[in-house]
Amino acid sequence: SSSSAASDVYKRQVLLPNGEIKQASIQQVGAFSQFAEGYGWLSFDGARQLWIQLFPQPQLAHSKEQWLIDPAFGFGFVTNAKQPKWYEAFLPAGIIGLLIALLAVIGFSIGLARLFSVTKEKKAVKHQALKLSELSEQNMLGRVLLQLKGCTTDQQIEDVIDANISREMPWLNKGIGTLAVLAAIAPLMGLLGTVGGMIETFSVITSQGVTDGELLSGGIAEALLTTKLGLLVAIPLLILHCLVKTQAQQLSEILEHQVTSLVVDIRYGKQA
Repeated sequence: SSSSAASDVYKRQVLLPNGEIKQASIQQVGAFSQFAEGYGWLSFDGARQLWIQLFPQPQLAHSKEQWLIDPAFGFGFVTNAKQPKWYEAFLPAGIIGLLIALLAVIGFSIGLARLFSVTKEKKAVKHQALKLSELSEQNMLGRVLLQLKGCTTDQQIEDVIDANISREMPWLNKGIGTLAVLAAIAPLMGLLGTVGGMIETFSVITSQGVTDGELLSGGIAEALLTTKLGLLVAIPLLILHCLVKTQAQQLSEILEHQVTSLVVDIRYGKQA
């Protein structure tokens, strides 16, 4: 909590973590919070009648306008300082966690790039379908229809359509299979890390027994961390894969529908 109460400054001895005792100007607000310039936040040791520099130091801003108060007489500040950083919670995952993170970067890069490309192409094809009189090579439908110019027979039209649509399909399905594979690999890598972690945990049990419950639970928690990371990567990748695949299927259906409709119009026009 914070307070704007006035503080007193006085000279006192401060015990440092390395055992040295230094003279410092201590700024105090009531009985709760103490701060010394150059030494940071302090707590009072009643047994030794000394101020002790908190270690580790809490990353809390110190200002004269507002003062932070720890009603726990320093224990709250120490707890705050010992809280792990967001990335420190994932360090026990080790090399498997690093590989899962690399897989996530590759997978999301491919997925987002393909989703953007296919969505953009879908808009271009829809726009081209509304303006068949102005064909453009900048979209799939325009490229297919441009190849139909000069075709005189139905067989030529069908051959040209099949050849050009077959040429466009590989680009349309590009990256979809890769996303599916990456989404499947992520939880398997997490499971691999968990198996390795459990083997290490049982090795510790074999050598030291099960007297230390905290050590045992900590080892199991670290082992399960890789499974958690694998699922955190696999689930969004699977959703991204479904989005890209759905957009590609819709674009393929639009392309086939527009080309088929045009072929029907050409045939009926010739018959007329």
